[in-house]
Amino acid sequence: MPAATFGFTWRHCLASSVRMGALGLALIAGSGGAWAAGPAADASIASASTNPESIRPYRIHVDEAQLTDLKKRIAATRWPDKETVSDVSQGVQLAQVQALVKYWGSGYDWRKAEAKLNALPEFITTIDGVDIQFIHVRSPNPNAMPLLLTHGWPGSQFEFLKTIGPLTDPVAYGGKVEDSFDVIIPSIPGHGFSGKPTELGWGPDRVAKAWDVLIKRLGYTHYVSQGGDHGSVISDALGRLSPPGLLGIHLNMPATIPPELVKPINSGDPAPVGLTEPERKAFDSLSTFFGRNAAYGAMMVTRPQTIGYLLADSPTGTAAWMYEKIAAWTDSDGQPERVLTRDEMLDDISLYWLTNKEAIGKDYPMTVTDIPGPIKHFQVHLKLADGSPVTIDVRPSMVPLSPWLPVVLLGQLALMILCTWLAVRIAIRPLTRLAQAVENLDPNTHPVHLDEQGPTEVAHAAIAFNAMQARIAAYLKERMQLLAAISHDLQTPITRMKLRAELMDDCGDKDKLWNDLGEMEHLVREGVAYARSVHGATEESRRTDLDSFLDSLVFDYQDMGKDVQLSGKSNAVIHTRPHALRRVLVNLTDNALKFAGAAQLRVEPKEGDSLSVTVMDRGPGIAEEELARVIEPFYRVENSRNRSTGGTGLGLAIAQQLAQALGGTLTLRNREGGGLCAELRLPTRSS
Repeated sequence: MPAATFGFTWRHCLASSVRMGALGLALIAGSGGAWAAGPAADASIASASTNPESIRPYRIHVDEAQLTDLKKRIAATRWPDKETVSDVSQGVQLAQVQALVKYWGSGYDWRKAEAKLNALPEFITTIDGVDIQFIHVRSPNPNAMPLLLTHGWPGSQFEFLKTIGPLTDPVAYGGKVEDSFDVIIPSIPGHGFSGKPTELGWGPDRVAKAWDVLIKRLGYTHYVSQGGDHGSVISDALGRLSPPGLLGIHLNMPATIPPELVKPINSGDPAPVGLTEPERKAFDSLSTFFGRNAAYGAMMVTRPQTIGYLLADSPTGTAAWMYEKIAAWTDSDGQPERVLTRDEMLDDISLYWLTNKEAIGKDYPMTVTDIPGPIKHFQVHLKLADGSPVTIDVRPSMVPLSPWLPVVLLGQLALMILCTWLAVRIAIRPLTRLAQAVENLDPNTHPVHLDEQGPTEVAHAAIAFNAMQARIAAYLKERMQLLAAISHDLQTPITRMKLRAELMDDCGDKDKLWNDLGEMEHLVREGVAYARSVHGATEESRRTDLDSFLDSLVFDYQDMGKDVQLSGKSNAVIHTRPHALRRVLVNLTDNALKFAGAAQLRVEPKEGDSLSVTVMDRGPGIAEEELARVIEPFYRVENSRNRSTGGTGLGLAIAQQLAQALGGTLTLRNREGGGLCAELRLPTRSS
């Protein structure tokens, strides 16, 4: 049955990026060379021995001396000067090759690559006088289709290793059992661990016939073939020969450039009129390829022996030579490390070096002619296998720049700035919340529980902050409970002492004892009041008419015959805790009455949505250096330590604590002309 060639129309071919290896295909198709079709192989080749005993197991092993010599040569590399451009227009860049070769000499392990191949069933057999090494992996499915895979240059069996599992056992990879293949992967003669031909004529047709012999020798009666790069030429030749049993071929690089497009591609002329957009892009891609990538082919065809001396002697030269093509022929924008690991690239490079298969273009019949003119260029002349002449016109060309490039770059820059801003904002948002929580930390308000989600460091900080808030609240609660407990426990002995004093005979000591017990009881009550003032936020906030509130307070004092006056109007209804506010003003007013005998209250609005209530007197005042200390608990100025004024040193401390709980501030200052001024500043919407 004739083979069914699964090719593409020339339009589809153009639409795919066929730039890779197009020149190489033209070169290897030339007549008379090692890869040329040449004279038809002897008919006896097709009837070569199919005796299974002629297939021998094979195992790869490179002597350690070769690997030691490789590392010595790498270490002794004499490097050229750095390129004078910032791109790859002069060839592969020095830094890239140095990094690859440095890893080759110190980090790469050939034995791992060797083990990958030796883990597969490997064999060798002699066909047409040349040893053919190949991998043969059978599928668990007994009805699997035999699939012949042919590599290209610079390529090898390594390129197919990742496909063997899915092809032979698709079920294990989520596929169907009917899609199973038996995989046969030979090394092309002159490549890898296959033998080197010792005569001319080993062109695509001859290799294709050898492949058919190999398949029949393995016992298969039918098969399919796949190839890319050089492998596509061999598979194409196999399809044209159409041996019995070949069901079809698959090419991932068909060389089907239409004749009407060959001339403009060779000459560098613009694309013909009438091409579709995908066709025009493919045409430009081919033109660019021939304009930039013809040098390696010309060198390998015209002077293969000369270039062979370099590649056979210098591992760094081999690496640079192959890395150039790996960078150009992979979809990596010249950065093959994006799609291949260094080990994957060095597997192929090491195989070529260790088997000394670099000079693969020997004796290609080809001529190169310089063409003078305003724009100097050159032409490559050769013949195809059918005798048709081919001329490749190579012209230098500038890299085309789109007029939209600056706009695109600016857009990308703007997008990058926006993304950076968003990323920074998202990253610092938890820190901002933490800073706000720290700033608003107040024992008189309910603590704000921070979200403990997010990056590890931020989550740890939030957890620590929440724990700190809980500890502070516990300490304050414990202090209040302690003071309340002490005050409660002291009430009992004080009461007993009062009862005993009552039973005493009337005398001077009895009066003194009563006075002391009264002071102790007052001190206990003030201690409890101070402890409760720390938790002033526990009282619910209510709407309060401040002017009415102050009038009521002042009238209460006046009803008791105290000299207390009120001036000013606030005209404000505020949200506050009335009991706490009353205690603050009572303490301040009592303090003024105690030391001056009279108190004057004044209320007035202030800027910034606040108002002040000031309690003033004309008493002795407080020394400037003691103004800040009198609000400390149990602190009394010297003048207050007498029986006439009494006092525990807690009145102003309680007022200060409650003022903070109300969201306000308490400020003390001396008045001009004598006396003290205590100003309570409150927000119009107290917390």
